[in-house]
Amino acid sequence: MQNYIWITLVIILTIVSLNISKKINYSNYNIKKMFTKIDKSGLFMALGTKIGVGSIIGTASSILIGGPGTILWTIIFTLIFSSLIYAESYLGKKYKDTKTNISGPYFYIRKGLKNKILAFIVTVLLVVTYSHFFLMIQTNTIIEVFHNNLYVIIVIIIFLILTTYLNISETLKALNKVVPLMCAIFILIGSYIIIKNHTMLLDILKIILKDALSYKGLTIGLVISIKRSIFQNELLVGTTSISSGISDEDKKTTAHTQILGVYFISFIICTLTAFLILIYLENTEIQFTSYNELLLNVFNYHLGDFGVFIFITEIILFSITTILSGFYIGNSLINYFTSNKYAKISIKISMFVACAFGLIFKNDFIWLLIDGILFIIIILNGYAIFKLKGEVNDR
Repeated sequence: MQNYIWITLVIILTIVSLNISKKINYSNYNIKKMFTKIDKSGLFMALGTKIGVGSIIGTASSILIGGPGTILWTIIFTLIFSSLIYAESYLGKKYKDTKTNISGPYFYIRKGLKNKILAFIVTVLLVVTYSHFFLMIQTNTIIEVFHNNLYVIIVIIIFLILTTYLNISETLKALNKVVPLMCAIFILIGSYIIIKNHTMLLDILKIILKDALSYKGLTIGLVISIKRSIFQNELLVGTTSISSGISDEDKKTTAHTQILGVYFISFIICTLTAFLILIYLENTEIQFTSYNELLLNVFNYHLGDFGVFIFITEIILFSITTILSGFYIGNSLINYFTSNKYAKISIKISMFVACAFGLIFKNDFIWLLIDGILFIIIILNGYAIFKLKGEVNDR
């Protein structure tokens, strides 16, 4: 039943996406235009919010559940949905609060749709989901990778305490430093492994294509891929419009930069991860235990103990950027709504507690909560963007 609901939603999103693509003259596919001028602050913020442990572990889970072809379908639906990224970014930029550079669904729903109640509901759901549940996923994954090591728990808690002391500008500065570092490390290591195994690339591509067009690939794989594309790009969650508000670049530049960000995640980060996994699976016989364990084995297979070190480092860096982004979103929104110092302290404490709960709760339980709330946000925010799509253009 749940899959049928998602399929219905995807059909609607696809129709709206294609309509917006036509309206903006398909500039969401113009890579040359995207590289002409880049909004660096918006890009780093977007990558910080969207690249989390799910970018790696989510790719592993989609391949094991839906098959190798899921990576192809994920890329295809990222391309289709990219116009929605453009529209959300454009509206976020158009209706942002110019005094504070804060943006998000609240602003274009309240000012564009003139609907204060819907604006408030979407904002609350966004803060609860991204600045709390998403943070739980990050700390939960770290602790799983380190097998509940007490010293790691202590280090995480210390890091979280330090994070609560960062103000908004300091958080952005931290993201601008950490995001390029983690991306560079992952691309260099991934590219080295791909080059090292270049003789297998054609076979891997054939496996992906064959699986994508198989019965499983066109049913289970397709559904998994669509949800994967929505989650990894945080489609209509609200983070895209928030990332768009932090710089003073024009609406078109910012929107193109946001699309560049989701293309980077799908075409580079997730595709590299998929190839590393598939090369490993083609050369070994595995007994599946957990996605974390699989990825540890993948990096150990390719690079030995150094590979394990790289994987753990990347998981930590990916988690840090999402945690920093979550704190930025929570703090910036509460700062906009109130100057009450107790309210500001309360939101920091609640985000800290959410991260701490991630050390206790099971990953499946957290994702169950996120899955339901995200669906609601996508419906409500998607409705707002659909109503305001007439304001979106490529001029």
